[in-house]
Amino acid sequence: MRILHVFKTYYPDSYGGVEQVIRQLSGGTSKLGCTNRVFTLSPHGAELPFLDEGGTAIVRAQTQWEAASTPISFSALPLFRKEAARADLIHYHYPWPFGDLLHLMAGSGKPALLTYHSDVVRQRTLKYAYAPLMRRFFAKVRAVAPTSPNYVESSPLLQRYRDKISVIPLGLDEAGYAQPDAARLEHWRREAGSAFFLFVGVLRYYKEHFPSIYTKSSLMLGLGETEAELDQAMRDLRAAGVDVLTLGQYLQPSPWNLKVAEYVHPDTFQRHADR
Repeated sequence: MRILHVFKTYYPDSYGGVEQVIRQLSGGTSKLGCTNRVFTLSPHGAELPFLDEGGTAIVRAQTQWEAASTPISFSALPLFRKEAARADLIHYHYPWPFGDLLHLMAGSGKPALLTYHSDVVRQRTLKYAYAPLMRRFFAKVRAVAPTSPNYVESSPLLQRYRDKISVIPLGLDEAGYAQPDAARLEHWRREAGSAFFLFVGVLRYYKEHFPSIYTKSSLMLGLGETEAELDQAMRDLRAAGVDVLTLGQYLQPSPWNLKVAEYVHPDTFQRHADR
């Protein structure tokens, strides 16, 4: 089976949860004999329209405009029609309103599946203008796959299409994530116990709307971190587009919180500031 995944952005332009889902689905289904391609938009689509990632072809149309976190390309339709024609199944990753429009304008007639990753929650005004397009799109796809039963119960939109819905929770492929150093893992198990799970993400919504706005993050030192770990954290924050980083000394706020492992010397803070 030839599967075409459709989403507004993809590696290497962005590293997010939906992109990781697409990557893991492509890797998993390829073991079952499926071939996967990804159709997306990119600021570099004109210069590099085709990429390959471990056997998954990435097809990129040039992003020419962006509004309300929705990249748009006036040259995408011919390329999308060509990709849709060669696919046996088109897998849309919602939300991306421009993807809805591409599906309706292409008129490929191919079976289409929609994975419902999120409600449209931020665009409270624009979503009313988008609603007619959204309803036509949902009416055309053959199946809708929310990632949680809570979406089905809480979303008025999904209530309208219950006959098409199959809840498919997302799994985590451990091989797709960096493995922690055994010694550091044991350190945090001693400090915090084993009954915790930490997710770290990137807040990029305002940065997309207002690129000139400075993005700031902070790190607390004195918890037993190594220089190598701090260096890597700084590189990761820079790669995520963070403009300003503040470093501070961790102080134990109560006897029940983590203990201070080290009081960092002011010269160390200055050295990091001078980098």
